[in-house]
Amino acid sequence: MELSHELIRNQLSRIVESKDFEASVRLRSFLTFVVEEVLAGRGNEIKAYTIAVSVFGRNAKFDPLLDPIVRVEAGKLRKLLERYYLLNPNEPVIITIPLGNYIPLFRRNPNIQEAQKKDVVLPSESSSERPASTKYEEKKKRPLVLIIPPDNFSNIKEITGFTYGIAEDLLMRMDYSELFDVLFAPTIAAEGGADPFELVELAAESQARFILHGRVQSTDSLLRVYVSLTDASNRRRIWTERFDAALDRLDLLSLQDEISAKVWAQLADFFGVLARLLMQETTYLSLDSIGPYDASLLYGVWEVTWDRGNFERAKEALERNLQHEPYNPVLLGHLSRIAASDFQQAINSMENSLDMGMDLAKLAISRDRDYIGGHIALAHSLFVRCNAEPLEEALKIILDMPEVTPYAQSMAGFFSAMAFNLEQGLEIIERAARLNAVQPGYHHIVPFFYHFGRGNYDAALKETLLLNVPTNAWDPVLRILIYQQLGQQTLLRGARQRLFELAPEFVKYRDQFLKGLLFRQERVDMVTDILHRAGIG
Repeated sequence: MELSHELIRNQLSRIVESKDFEASVRLRSFLTFVVEEVLAGRGNEIKAYTIAVSVFGRNAKFDPLLDPIVRVEAGKLRKLLERYYLLNPNEPVIITIPLGNYIPLFRRNPNIQEAQKKDVVLPSESSSERPASTKYEEKKKRPLVLIIPPDNFSNIKEITGFTYGIAEDLLMRMDYSELFDVLFAPTIAAEGGADPFELVELAAESQARFILHGRVQSTDSLLRVYVSLTDASNRRRIWTERFDAALDRLDLLSLQDEISAKVWAQLADFFGVLARLLMQETTYLSLDSIGPYDASLLYGVWEVTWDRGNFERAKEALERNLQHEPYNPVLLGHLSRIAASDFQQAINSMENSLDMGMDLAKLAISRDRDYIGGHIALAHSLFVRCNAEPLEEALKIILDMPEVTPYAQSMAGFFSAMAFNLEQGLEIIERAARLNAVQPGYHHIVPFFYHFGRGNYDAALKETLLLNVPTNAWDPVLRILIYQQLGQQTLLRGARQRLFELAPEFVKYRDQFLKGLLFRQERVDMVTDILHRAGIG
């Protein structure tokens, strides 16, 4: 039965008036525009250009290749619609924005139709029949970040709307982080500045651990914006970023986008400010007390250190928690990467690790296709298997996803560099670093081989100092390559001794170890030849 326009408009009204949509004028306008265009018979005219001009106020020169605003906001809108229907499963009409275009689709809720046929009541919010992903969200012990618009210390009339826009953008960008939950507190901001003690009290009342706040100042020629993150539990300021803009060229909307994008990248990235703090805290927990959330952080500890002990700890924590939540996409994605690393690092502690990594990655994606960690896990498994064509497609999917994090960009750059083109992959890594400079140290293997292949051994040696994986065999292996080429025999002996201290059976598993990271056979042969000349197998 065809849905009436009245039924669709009633559904639209309930959505845009809901609490989640209340925080974003942009997304309310976006959804309303595309729905009304379809109802008016103009669905085929809905393009990025028409949305940018009609909804976001872009001018006639708008180019979607240069300005990603529509793609980014569409990603936010899709996720917010999914959240709305997750929290409101009994809505009669389901409105979706399919991937690949911006034309909304409308359909009747099949759950309601089925319930009417069987004369049964749908599960309540407390029912155990809810999807596993919902129960996972409840069980996570994620910290809460209180987002408060920056205080206005300027005398510019439009700044109050600008500060609220920053807060709204950050709310939307950060609301789907796997690292923390967010809470918006718009009424606390005040001209002349909010009382810092009030902010701490508000955080305590709302059970928020962190406060994201700031201030705006101006002179006759300059607008300056500070954004800060404070740990309310000890009132310690963890992070601050400053943004300056000349008043004679001031574009508040562009500045708002710049600030929210940079703050999001610094804080919400898998190796961002908050993640690094929280990962450090998990190192003091016993395995018995580690739940799903902390288990995912332990995976990050392994990735940043490449330490065997951290590998075993993360593996056990992930396996334990998956026994209770077998369809948790985050846990599946991280355990997939543990399995891929088991083969890649020649740890060989898991049976059929290559197949296991692939299966877990596919399962993670099937549970949540928008979870970028699942796609990274799939790319990791394809990389370790040296499956070039499907790897290239997997990397394209990652880089085309909305709100791709600096970490995801950097991972895609790493796989791309080692598998296909060092220079192009390095460009992606460097682009990610401009948003968040802190990424896994082993990504410096890419510039190492870039410089090493050009005979620039001094530059390559500097990259080994940034590698920061002192308990992993790759640390001495790279130094051995340099010292052998430079003929530095004393340093070579020390690096060779360190290699066999870390990996006594290195020669036995050398080919697996090298192929797992170097991908290309010609690079494996080159490294093998240098190691042989250095007296290693």
